[in-house]
Amino acid sequence: MNEEEFIFEYSPAQFRSVMERVENDALTNFLRINVHRFFRWFLKTRNHLRIYNQEILAQLPNFVLSSNHCSHMDVMCLFSSLPLPKVNSCYAVAAADYFFSNDVIAYLSRIVANTMPFSRVYGAHAGLKACGMLMDQGKSLIIYPEGTRSRTGEIQPFKNGIGILMAERKEPVVPVYINGTFYALPKGSFWPNHKPVSMIVGEPLYFEKYESNAENWEIIAKAVEDKVRELKVKLTSILEAEKKEP
Repeated sequence: MNEEEFIFEYSPAQFRSVMERVENDALTNFLRINVHRFFRWFLKTRNHLRIYNQEILAQLPNFVLSSNHCSHMDVMCLFSSLPLPKVNSCYAVAAADYFFSNDVIAYLSRIVANTMPFSRVYGAHAGLKACGMLMDQGKSLIIYPEGTRSRTGEIQPFKNGIGILMAERKEPVVPVYINGTFYALPKGSFWPNHKPVSMIVGEPLYFEKYESNAENWEIIAKAVEDKVRELKVKLTSILEAEKKEP
């Protein structure tokens, strides 16, 4: 993608529709908090979820969580890493054609993951603009820079969208590596099995000083990807060391 190929132009009506679909009322917020209380208990009980460096997120006002992605379980793990009061102010960027295909799926996904529709069909303009608007309001985001779930469980190359969004912004990207969800809830499965899941939160990355241009978009995406890969090595080392403990 070069600089001429991406311009922040969008239909005002389309942009309004994106923002209108992410508005929360008191009932939705109440339901979501209690859904997440249940999921936190469920993941710890069934999948022995362990989160390393979780305290990093409690120290930041808002941020973009960026992780590897190979399972629908990933979003619940990421939400579980947040302090509970931050759940309703964090939005998971989700494919509009999948999670907003009908009103029932859209409502359930909003309750479970506070989803924000992102079009994979008509271009990213309105979606990225809406992401920026949410961050301007002090909200946090969950973004998978790979763009879709990995079919192999291995980290795929990160797309430049994360760079387009974060260049010149003061909010940090918080890299995360999630281990085990590929086996606990593989693509095509509808109910998780008992495989263990763990994740590690990395130090925040800041890109405020990066001018928004095509070269820096790629640099930012690569920097986030490299950090997630480093976290994979670190988490693997931690888990192996724990196995050796008496």
